[in-house]
Amino acid sequence: MTKNMGHADRLIRTLLAVVIIVLYITKVLTGTLAVVLGVIAIIFLLTSAIGVCPAYLPLKLSTLGSAPAPPLEMADAVPVEPEPAAAVPEPEPEPAPEAPTPEPTPPEPVESAGGDEAEAGVPGEDETKVGE
Repeated sequence: MTKNMGHADRLIRTLLAVVIIVLYITKVLTGTLAVVLGVIAIIFLLTSAIGVCPAYLPLKLSTLGSAPAPPLEMADAVPVEPEPAAAVPEPEPEPAPEAPTPEPTPPEPVESAGGDEAEAGVPGEDETKVGE
């Protein structure tokens, strides 16, 4: 028979069987439950020892792990075409720099009809305000 039980499966079954046996010996399990679990513990120990689980056979199960894939023959190989390179989008052009805006010129003072600054109410450099 071909083994179909992995290491972890065998270890878990052995540990469960040992727990059932300990519970039976310490009289925690009694009656019909003790007999049923005792039979299961014996089955677990036997299947763990030989590495084959008869219940796995009709279901074609295996916890042994995956076997390495068989090598491909050259006749079985399918040629693979390389994938086309992904199109790289072109970068967007940078916006043209804006023309510098001219600084606003201050408004020119409005002159009165007489043309004299003193009369217009704007003191000149030589004049001082009255009341100082």
